[in-house]
Amino acid sequence: METGAMCEAQKLNLRITHSLCVSRDSENDDFKILTACGICQERFRYWGGNVKIAITNPNNEIIFKTLDELSHHYWGNAFPKFEREEYDNQ
Repeated sequence: METGAMCEAQKLNLRITHSLCVSRDSENDDFKILTACGICQERFRYWGGNVKIAITNPNNEIIFKTLDELSHHYWGNAFPKFEREEYDNQ
């Protein structure tokens, strides 16, 4: 998911539930599944730790892990939940 789509979701008050990042070296190559980078993971935090992120593995299989599973020691957990800006339309 690109940053523009994240901004649009926030603007329209929509929840992001999953992210799948794909790449390929050329138009003839197979797609590769990439784990969301750290910056994107930080941005997805707005929608909470349950957002599911596709992760990379050697077999290029689609496996989803939640943000909480990907980052057990998320820095934001040092603060009370009410102090963190999060999507609240559960």
